[in-house]
Amino acid sequence: MALVEKKMPDLQPYLTSPSLMTPFQIGHADIGVMASLTVRTLHTIQRVRFQDACVILVLEGSKSVSDLDRPKHAETGDIAVIPAGTIADVTSKPNPNHAYRGVILSFEQSLLTRFSETYPRVVGSKQPLGQVKILKRAEDISDVVGRVIRDFEAGLVIERDLLYHRLVEVLLTLAIRHCVFNGTRQPKLTERVGVLVAADLARNWTATEVACEFAMSEATFRRRLARERTSFSAILAEARLGKGLFLLQSTEQDITSIALDVGYQSPSHFTARFRRRYGVAPSDAR
Repeated sequence: MALVEKKMPDLQPYLTSPSLMTPFQIGHADIGVMASLTVRTLHTIQRVRFQDACVILVLEGSKSVSDLDRPKHAETGDIAVIPAGTIADVTSKPNPNHAYRGVILSFEQSLLTRFSETYPRVVGSKQPLGQVKILKRAEDISDVVGRVIRDFEAGLVIERDLLYHRLVEVLLTLAIRHCVFNGTRQPKLTERVGVLVAADLARNWTATEVACEFAMSEATFRRRLARERTSFSAILAEARLGKGLFLLQSTEQDITSIALDVGYQSPSHFTARFRRRYGVAPSDAR
């Protein structure tokens, strides 16, 4: 039987795409997000928490994701598949004299649950991913991402149903490659609180009002979080800084406006917290 050589995916149309020359984000709260990522300086962001399951397509440069103290490298054309809840050091390496560019697709847990229920034969007995996996030369998934980019460039409004079907197409393609996310996982209280506060990070959230949202007394709420080895203030800070990191790499907003958008009244306060959390200053993260 003749062996067919697997060709490197043609990413040139995406590298020169007008949509990728400027940042973009497409998302719906109960489905997921697709966004471009751009980094111009070599750096490592420490202990990045991936709240949702996601895939990252590397369009230019390379990315290293170190979970469980094991670095995994994705080069141009590769896909990093990252389970929900992963905490990893992430290094983005630009091409010489240029930039790192990629596209990230994140999947809300409700979408993963619906996918598992809709396609039980596809998911089958496959073991859900427990750590980061790199898929080399993933042109099949690149093609799906490319269709979304072309829709976006054509001026189409990426409505909820269209984004849903595009993300499901990615999940089906991943499943064929024996990569499935956990669709039956029940989110912890920590995650549910994170989702709630992330909907309005600029709001002056208090533990009392969030406890009420979950029909708990504040004392019970704090005890439940303590059993999950966290606190309300820690969840709020993680949500704000995580969104700040995302905005730094997926938009051209200045640091002051990002700080305000994620709930910090002082850019210097945001910068200090960001540096303490991730090991680099916000200005060095993009």
